[in-house]
Amino acid sequence: MASEAPPGDDDDAFPEGAALVRSARPARRDATAELMRANVRRALVGVDEPPRLGRFVVLGTVGRGAIGVVLAAYDPMLDRKVALKLLRTADAEGRAALLHEARVLAKLSHPHIVGVHEAAEIDGQIVIAMPFVQGPDLRAWLREAPREHDEVVAVFVAIARALAAAHARGIVHGDLKPENVLLDAGAGAAASASMGVRVADFGMARVLAERDPTPGGGTPAYLAPERRAGAPASAAADQFAFGVALHEALLGERPPATSAALTRARARLPAAVRTVLRRTLADDVAARMPDMEAVAAALAAPRHRGMAAGTIAALVSIAAATWFAAARAREDPCAGADAPAARLWTSQDAARLQQVFVANGPAGADAIATRVAERLAARRDAWAHARHDICVATRVRAEQSDSLHDARMRCLDRRADELVALRDALLQPAARRTVIDALAAVDDLPPLQRCDEPDAAPLDEASLAARRAVDRATALLALGRYDDAIAAASAARDAAAPRDRDSERTMRGLHAQAQALLGAAQARVASVTSARATLIDARREAASVGDDRLLAQLGMRLLQQALFTAPLHEVEALAEHARVAALRAGESTAEIDAVVGEARLEAGDADGAVAVLQAAIPDIVRDDRRALAQSTLGSARLAQGDAEGALGAYEQALATAAAYFGPEHPALDFHAHRRARGLRAVGRLAEAERELQRVLASRIDTLGADDRAIASVLDDLARTERARGRLDDALAHAQRALAIRTAAYGPEHVRLVELYASLGDIERDRGATELAREHYAHALRLRETTPGHPQIAELAAALASL
Repeated sequence: MASEAPPGDDDDAFPEGAALVRSARPARRDATAELMRANVRRALVGVDEPPRLGRFVVLGTVGRGAIGVVLAAYDPMLDRKVALKLLRTADAEGRAALLHEARVLAKLSHPHIVGVHEAAEIDGQIVIAMPFVQGPDLRAWLREAPREHDEVVAVFVAIARALAAAHARGIVHGDLKPENVLLDAGAGAAASASMGVRVADFGMARVLAERDPTPGGGTPAYLAPERRAGAPASAAADQFAFGVALHEALLGERPPATSAALTRARARLPAAVRTVLRRTLADDVAARMPDMEAVAAALAAPRHRGMAAGTIAALVSIAAATWFAAARAREDPCAGADAPAARLWTSQDAARLQQVFVANGPAGADAIATRVAERLAARRDAWAHARHDICVATRVRAEQSDSLHDARMRCLDRRADELVALRDALLQPAARRTVIDALAAVDDLPPLQRCDEPDAAPLDEASLAARRAVDRATALLALGRYDDAIAAASAARDAAAPRDRDSERTMRGLHAQAQALLGAAQARVASVTSARATLIDARREAASVGDDRLLAQLGMRLLQQALFTAPLHEVEALAEHARVAALRAGESTAEIDAVVGEARLEAGDADGAVAVLQAAIPDIVRDDRRALAQSTLGSARLAQGDAEGALGAYEQALATAAAYFGPEHPALDFHAHRRARGLRAVGRLAEAERELQRVLASRIDTLGADDRAIASVLDDLARTERARGRLDDALAHAQRALAIRTAAYGPEHVRLVELYASLGDIERDRGATELAREHYAHALRLRETTPGHPQIAELAAALASL
């Protein structure tokens, strides 16, 4: 592993320890300039006068890059040598974003990531203190000496695992390249996952790029096509950069532009590596590998070579392989530890999934099935890898106790049960909603990293049965099978009734989970009141057993329910409770903040909504959820009167969602609908109407004609038709939207305000003054339940104008 060298090793100028600290002067504004002056003084008069940056004593310059300067420094408080990265950004908002990104990274601990000790703003610049890694970057390491193929691949397996760990916590690198990978002096000496490979600069280039109007940001040679086109940094773009760096490391050049040249260059590589290169370097995001865990698993898999020709040679090979396998089994106590993975997801399961999805799904169901199968296979492989690593940590490296080994294995057994429950639900005859929700359902499975420090105790048979019932209900809810989820959650709740004192706490926790699932399903098909009562009961139970993760989930569900039914101060109070639980559970609060932004927009505070959403969006973990927040930002921009800004945000949301779902997924209809809203706002009415007509047909085909999501499309279509003077068509669509939303929410819900206002506009244009007055009055009465909302004045003015 890379080590923290004592102060004074390989530095520019200064001695170490207490004498150095005693001679230090107060902090100066420009640490690099002060360091240069100190070196000059030392050369001229022989006096050591090292500069300081805050409490840190600056030792020397390690390097300079596009995003800042790296200094070696001594931390007298903790008596250790550190690396200080000084980041360049001029505006206060950029500095705040960088500090936030660094503090998020500080929560991520991984052997292949250069972590963050702390981050602060000192003398107007962002200073990030990190471990001092004594060794070259990847490019320098590759140039030092010829490297064996397996050495290079082992380094990239470590890089892939670092990226996978960061992506699992919602941290995107944004500028992966050889200069941002560091190796200690012994790295590469053995093809081992424990070598000192560390990835540096997570998120920093991404944040700085977001402050820069130039499309893409980052280092051009490593940018994915979608980033060059202006899309934001993403896990998929990190994967593309990884592919460029891997190609460069193995073949000595970056990928050529033509597919024929690519094929010739890679012909000498093992098949598994060729596959990784082909897929990570795909221009189409959907064609890339599901995630970096899958990339690591593919590169780490044994590479099979062809048998020698001839019967004798074949027999010798077979005999040698048999002997080697037996010897390996004797020497490797963890051989076969990953064998249970084979039952989790098979090629037969993948074939069955294709049949089910194509038979029941919308257009493009075959592509969705392929992506879902890839994600499940990658999770299976990552599970197998984790299981083997846990065994090795105890049986080979002796790094953990038998009890911790058993606890982590039990945790992995839970992850396996969750996967099996989802697999079984996916392979049943599927509704179209199930096909659409399948990708997100797989990604909603809890991360395997939670098994690094488990606290699970062994379960008795009754508790195990109750837990599996909870897993089944979870899968059904994630796949949009709400009626089935209600039945399954009710059964799980019954199964989780405590039977004795020993199992009481476990059963209460499972009962709370089942109650939470029941409330979430009720919120989709039953009354809001009954769902809220169920969720509040679940929250009470989760608090009684100290389940912070469940409390955070429940807080989010209650928050989403309150969004259109409660005043802003109640929503923000709920959000604060949810944040506390999320922070205790070590979870991100960004999605909670995004809901608060939407609530502020609903309350008429467009400026507040924009501020909250802009701060939250960079930290949202997954592209599908980030896209929803970007779409809400578009609506907030529209409410501010910034039509061009709104269209830009809507288009960014559509690009983000396409990177996650693939270019033909029906989930993109939501974002295409919002983009059409932006097109109408900037006056591109014909384009907007064509897109809305397409989305309407697609959403009806996918969701059915009466789904409440259809009402929103009909409303925007009516507004667009009114703007084009097609009042009869506009009236028909607005009336249909009102009927759908009234059936979904009831006749007095605030969600009807916009529809009554739209009907008032249409009837006024048609000359039906009394009908217009009736609609405006109804809209005003409903809107007055949100005191202070700016729409109250707008509706009152519309009434007064009649």
